[in-house]
Parts: sequence; C-alpha cells; structure tokens
Amino acid sequence: MSGGFRIRTIMASAAVLLSAASSAVLAAPGASASAGRLTMSVHINSQVVAGSACNWTINFNVTITSIGFGPVTVTGVNAGSYAPLDHDGGLAAGAVLSAGTSTFTNLSSGNGPAEGQPCPAEAPAPLVLTVNTSAGSVTWNQSVSDPRVVTMPALPQDTSATLAGSFDVANCSKYYFEYGTTTAYGHQVGTSTAHCPNDGTTTQIVSFTATNLKPGTVYHYRLVVVQSYGTKLYGQDVQFVTGSTQVPVGTVGMIGLAALAGGVLFITQRRRRNRQHA
Repeated sequence: MSGGFRIRTIMASAAVLLSAASSAVLAAPGASASAGRLTMSVHINSQVVAGSACNWTINFNVTITSIGFGPVTVTGVNAGSYAPLDHDGGLAAGAVLSAGTSTFTNLSSGNGPAEGQPCPAEAPAPLVLTVNTSAGSVTWNQSVSDPRVVTMPALPQDTSATLAGSFDVANCSKYYFEYGTTTAYGHQVGTSTAHCPNDGTTTQIVSFTATNLKPGTVYHYRLVVVQSYGTKLYGQDVQFVTGSTQVPVGTVGMIGLAALAGGVLFITQRRRRNRQHA
C-alpha cells in the first residue's frame, strides 16, 4: 500500500545559538563567536506506507544554513523513530557544510514505528531529524498525516459559477474541478500545476470560474487533486443552483473567503452605510 501524506509542521526551522566555547575555532573571521548559529528546514517530497504492518518511510530534502561560521563538518545524523537514515543525498557523518547554505536532496528515512491494518490517518511518530555538526546541533520535528482535499461552496451567477476548494497534499502534481448536472460530472475545468509539488505544510486555496452554464439549474462539482504517481484524491460533492439567492460575486460590497481547519468556508459582506448631513 502506498500513498502521499499531508505534513503538519509542529516546530518550524530551529535556530541554535552556540556558546563561545563551542564556536571559537569555527567562527568566521571578524564575526562574534556568540553570534554564530545554524538553521535547518525540511521539504517533504513523498511518503510511503509499506506492507501490512504500516511502516512509514519518508523521502525529503534538507537545507542547513550556517550563519557566522566557516565550513562545518557533520558528525552524525539521526532520524529518531525513522532511523536508520538512507544518506543518498550526502547528509552523513563527514559531510562538510559550506559557510552559507547547504542543501541535501533525495534523503530517505528508514521504516518508522509499525501499526496494524487499517493504516491510521497519522503516523504514530513524527519525523524528528537531528544533524550534529562540529559547531553544534539542529533538530527538525514534523508530524506525518494523510492528505486532505476539500470542496468549498460555490458562488453562482445566472450562467457561471466560481468553484473553490482547498488541499494539503505534499506530492501533488496538478488539480482541477469536475462539474455537471449529476454526480457523473462530465466536465473538467481549471486544470493547474500551481502550488504542486509542495511541502504540504500550507493549505492551498484554489478557485476557477466555470462559464456557459444553464440558468436555474442544479449543478454538482468537486475538487480533484492528482498525486505525482497518478493517484487521484477527491473532495466531497457540493451542489449549487445557477441564478439562486446565494450571494453572487462582485454584487455586494466585499466578499471574503477563508478556509479554516476542516475546510469551512465563510462569506462576509461589508455594506456601506448612507449618512445624512444636516
């Protein structure tokens, strides 16, 4: 069984301030030893759940930035519950980080903690990646959970409608909307690769206006996200009626759309008050 999973960041890039004792030798010429620090960020490429025991393997890139230091040598790497780590991208003991930014690609974790079937929506343990260097250590901590695709309410007019949705899919390749007068849909619009692939830490809000619709007609639609290996993820079916009493785009003040946890859509209106002067 395989799949792509949404990544929710628990702790953003970690910055570690180093003491004068640990950084005196490695401090850049003219730089204060106490000002030196390392930062790290992780970009998740894809995740795989392998076998009936639901072992979670994570593929990712790592960027480490050295500020206030010359070259720094990696002394050890640990992926926490996902060790041992496959060091195909060069991030291993003995690797040398530049004085600026060093990026390591195509890294892969080992199998994480196993759980039985059915595989849970969230891995039992987060990815905790620690890189030890001759100047100090940095740690990145992320939970791993399944992707989410949400179809939002449409904003219809007489012969058109603005379709909207959101998704958290780390290894998406493209997305589009399906619509039609039945749940068979039959029409596809708004195909785009924007925001794909992404690290899955941000909810992407997307929309597209479908035109040439029949007035006074019930339509069904949903958001579809395609993962990099071809699997399609579907948002829930949503209905709208063209020419209905729902607030049409651009007719009343300002319409604001916001996607919150769970894909709830809020529509707000700001009306201008008439003031009379004596």
